[in-house]
Amino acid sequence: MHTMNASLSPRQLRLYSLMDHIEVHLDAPMPLDDMARRACYSPSHFDRVFGDLAGWPPGDYLRRRRLLRSAARVRHERTPVLQIALESGFSSDTSFAKCFKQFFGFSARDWRQGAWADYMAHNQTRWDALWASLEPVATAKMLEEWAARESYRVGIAQQVIVRELPPQPVLYRRSFGEWGYGFDRTWGRISADCEALGLDVEGRTWFGCISDDTGFVIGTELQFDYCLSYDGPPVPTMARRTLPGGVYACLPFDYRWPKFQWMYEDWLERQNVWVFDGTRPHMDRHWSVGGVEGGELLLPVRRA
Repeated sequence: MHTMNASLSPRQLRLYSLMDHIEVHLDAPMPLDDMARRACYSPSHFDRVFGDLAGWPPGDYLRRRRLLRSAARVRHERTPVLQIALESGFSSDTSFAKCFKQFFGFSARDWRQGAWADYMAHNQTRWDALWASLEPVATAKMLEEWAARESYRVGIAQQVIVRELPPQPVLYRRSFGEWGYGFDRTWGRISADCEALGLDVEGRTWFGCISDDTGFVIGTELQFDYCLSYDGPPVPTMARRTLPGGVYACLPFDYRWPKFQWMYEDWLERQNVWVFDGTRPHMDRHWSVGGVEGGELLLPVRRA
């Protein structure tokens, strides 16, 4: 996968804007020519520059976004599979069934019945291989950190609070295929952007925004937005978007970051009032005050 340069170019800002449009309108027809026109490119040039940034040609990227969103919805929601297929941009149940089976190796209906767990087990072997590709010292340090967080899982269900949050305007950086300590590089880039423009980051809240369940993808396939709360005038050289508001299940944490998987297994799937809302991204928000870190995971939900 490709990561970003030290500063955002007008080209990247246009492609960011297109990707944000895709995420909001996954259910709409989106021919290549229309995407190229929206990004101000000829179709042939657009195919190359989009792939250089995201790591996939635009058609493959769009298909992945639709399938990964639908997989999360089929797993967690009670919405009929055909409705999810149409709301994910597929023209028919037949088209959806074929693409889903090709991508995940299971039918959507088997997925709903529990095949997602088999896929996640297979995906874990891919994560293990990815960890093994790192230097032993880096691998050991990261795994030690995750092991220390396991103790935080006890009693998580009792800590979850469901509340409605307003939309949040942010400045953001998007990374592709960065994971582990790569997130620190993305954070460093947006911090440097703000410093260069004289924007004070003190007292602002940081957000991490991810549209995919990491049980279904590995780090080298991950698309992640690192965001800084900002409700000021436009900043021409920085990407800007509004994170969606709505009802979220909120799990507070200290320096030990929990996993969304724990919220699924220990809270979401053990109650029947709330279900996962796959039309909005997973988010976290965090801050550091006096050197003390804190924050909360934000899992989008709606009433069952």
